Amino acid sequence: MNNLQNGIKILYQNSHILIVQTGAGVFNKFAQDDLYGQFNLGLHVGDKPECVLKNRADLLSSLRQLTHQKTQSIFWLNQVHGNRVLDTKSDFFTSNQDADALVSYQKYQALAIMTADCVPIAIFDDKDGIACIHAGWQGLTNGIIKKTAIKLHGQKKAVIGA
Repeated sequence: MNNLQNGIKILYQNSHILIVQTGAGVFNKFAQDDLYGQFNLGLHVGDKPECVLKNRADLLSSLRQLTHQKTQSIFWLNQVHGNRVLDTKSDFFTSNQDADALVSYQKYQALAIMTADCVPIAIFDDKDGIACIHAGWQGLTNGIIKKTAIKLHGQKKAVIGA
């Protein structure tokens, strides 16, 4: 596992898939202006939006460095602890982003999942498809892994984050 700037860790990499994990970084639970960590990516927790957006831009910049400037954008979800799966090509821009998994066959797109006490899972196939899952107990109970895996083709592999 490689550690890069902003605590980005490479969990898996091949010629067409890059799976990374980040952390919020150091934070001080007693300091009102530092409750969320130096690299918080969540707009939903009460952190200053300008800080979160800067961190998201820094993440995209880091991903671009890792992919030789090929990564074009990051897809973010409004995670709801359910079992809804969105496809970045057909669903993402035509409906709301309330979901807990993303699937893509588009090159140079990053998929983001945020977790605290849930499990981040990435599944990819041998046909250039990749999915990421925010796996909480509600989604697991309602089959989010199976529902996501069905959208991929061919032989599948998975990486489970911490």
